[in-house]
Amino acid sequence: MAPTPPPPSVLAAFSLTTTPTPLPSGQGHSFLSGTTVLKYLNPSDAEEAEWISRTLSLLPPSPHFTIPTPIPSSTGHYVYGNWTPTQYCPGTDHPVGHWEELFEAARKFHKAFEEAQADRVAWGEESISVIPSLAPLYERLLSLRKDVGVVQAQLVHGDLSGNMLFRDGKPAVVIDFSPFWRHVDYASAIAVMDGIADFGEGEGVLRAAGLG
Repeated sequence: MAPTPPPPSVLAAFSLTTTPTPLPSGQGHSFLSGTTVLKYLNPSDAEEAEWISRTLSLLPPSPHFTIPTPIPSSTGHYVYGNWTPTQYCPGTDHPVGHWEELFEAARKFHKAFEEAQADRVAWGEESISVIPSLAPLYERLLSLRKDVGVVQAQLVHGDLSGNMLFRDGKPAVVIDFSPFWRHVDYASAIAVMDGIADFGEGEGVLRAAGLG
């Protein structure tokens, strides 16, 4: 039986206008529409697929691996009518001759999740177990945390430096949004640290941020 392509209502929900064609490697469940891959899901898998897309959409871009960009529908959800889309990335899925590349990309990909966990630990939202040799250092770092009291959290851009375009006489352009649920000063503090560590700035960057 020929695979059934996504219906017009699904294409419209994701603003797709190109007639979808089956992907040979999609096992009859994936279709290509322009530069977008649409994958059909079993209804029981829809909730998990939504969570995965939302989680991956929060990972920052990496020079070491590429994540096909999850694409939200007009409803804001990544799954619509049991279909979910991502950006099309051509390549081969045959690993022979690519093992070193595979494992290196896997290490970097998993490191990205570790860094996200480290942020939650720093804010006291999660605890972890460490190997005995690192336990004293870990406990020391925990002891240096300070209670910042009750702060008003909101959605902020967690990677401002390098993700702002400046134009003479025109408003700056914010790009590559990295969403965090933090106090607004958190975003400023990250940008200050980037300014000092990556760009060699001094106290001037503190003053510019209103933190010094």
